[in-house]
Amino acid sequence: MRLAVVLFASALALVPLDVEAQLYGSAATGGGYEVLYIDTRTGNTTTVAVAPTRESASASAADVAGGRYFLFYSSSFSTIDVRTGAVTQVPLSGGTHEFLTPTVYDPVTGRILGTRNAAGGSEIIAFDPHTGQVTALFRVPGRSPFDITLDAAGRRLFLIDAGDTLRIVQLDTGAVTTVTLNRVTAGTLYLEYDAGRNRLLTLSLAPFNLVAIDPVTGAVTTIAPVDVSQLVTGGFAFSPVSREVAFVAVVRRTNVPTPTAHLVVINVDSGTVRLLPTSGSLLQFIDEPLAIPTLQDAALLLLASFLGCVGLLALSRP
Repeated sequence: MRLAVVLFASALALVPLDVEAQLYGSAATGGGYEVLYIDTRTGNTTTVAVAPTRESASASAADVAGGRYFLFYSSSFSTIDVRTGAVTQVPLSGGTHEFLTPTVYDPVTGRILGTRNAAGGSEIIAFDPHTGQVTALFRVPGRSPFDITLDAAGRRLFLIDAGDTLRIVQLDTGAVTTVTLNRVTAGTLYLEYDAGRNRLLTLSLAPFNLVAIDPVTGAVTTIAPVDVSQLVTGGFAFSPVSREVAFVAVVRRTNVPTPTAHLVVINVDSGTVRLLPTSGSLLQFIDEPLAIPTLQDAALLLLASFLGCVGLLALSRP
């Protein structure tokens, strides 16, 4: 019997866990914000929940493992469970929060990290997503960043200052390392960390290019040119599962007189660019495990069952 169990478990271990990169965003509506699921194949949107508020949303973040999408306002924030549609609103406390842009969720501590203006630079803050309590952490020199991103495992927070200076904050100690970037034209917009290749992903401006930054040397490499008229402020999302970034931009199309907003989806390994008409902003990827197996998975499950039966037959023989 033990042999049968071992054979079955060994074959089952070959079956991969399917994961789908799901993109979420938001859109202002009467009395609040709709939270939208955005299909990255078609650009179609589905309303997941409505977060009621009279304030304007300024930033978003995502708890990927917990399936939570956060929307931030000047005095409060909403937590939306994208799997159930449940919405919770929590007031912020502990200082002024008009500058809670940008923000990122830290899965190690369970807190949300952000920045706000401070004398001589910016201040890194953290707040509790359950209570809204805000705690000041560190001061960082230079101008306030437009975006930040996190290497959760390495405990590094990345900020790009004024388009040509990368600042790396070691969250365990507060130490700040400054790296000068090479070949970035007219600044950068947005920032995501690609842990699989230990690099930063961002958009360089004038011209628009998706680029990768080496956080050690500051070397900048173009992944793909982006032929858009202008970017729409509202987030830059990256999924390590699908290996894609997504953002919203105004695009001029042939034979279309009026430029329209499109969802831009780029594979960060191949540089393939897709343009999809869509609505929504403040984008976040949440990687959702799928319960439905593929045909390959089904075949492997059948193989596992067959090997288990063979093991049982072998053990039943004298």
